[in-house]
Amino acid sequence: LECSGKVTGCSGLGVAWNPPRGMAEGILIYTDKDYTFRNVPACLTSGTYIGSHCWPKAGTWTIEYEAPTMLYVWVQQGAYNAGVDEVLKADGWLLEDAKDFLNVALGLDGFGSGLPLTLWSRHFASGSSYSIETKDLMIGG
Repeated sequence: LECSGKVTGCSGLGVAWNPPRGMAEGILIYTDKDYTFRNVPACLTSGTYIGSHCWPKAGTWTIEYEAPTMLYVWVQQGAYNAGVDEVLKADGWLLEDAKDFLNVALGLDGFGSGLPLTLWSRHFASGSSYSIETKDLMIGG
């Protein structure tokens, strides 16, 4: 698959979005909170991450990109999923094997051990944006 493009921005859900930055183990999920990524899948470590300010509400989340590219979306499992898993699955996104990918913050789950994240991917050969309708408060990026 040709993937010379990249993700360039995000908008929507009633929050501001941070500028693109490199994805890596231990980076802050939100620039204003002490939540970090743990066990970042290899497919993400050379990529670009765009996170939101807290807390994204129900609505339309738009991801902007330069094609051709592979987009990845992560979202918290269970609470704060906002229906994203169902939307992406129904639209042909691939569920990646990221069973140990976590959102970690001391006290977030009561122990600092982290909350599991689901990871989805989809190749875009053309176009410039993709929108996801969320149903509720979301923890994702």
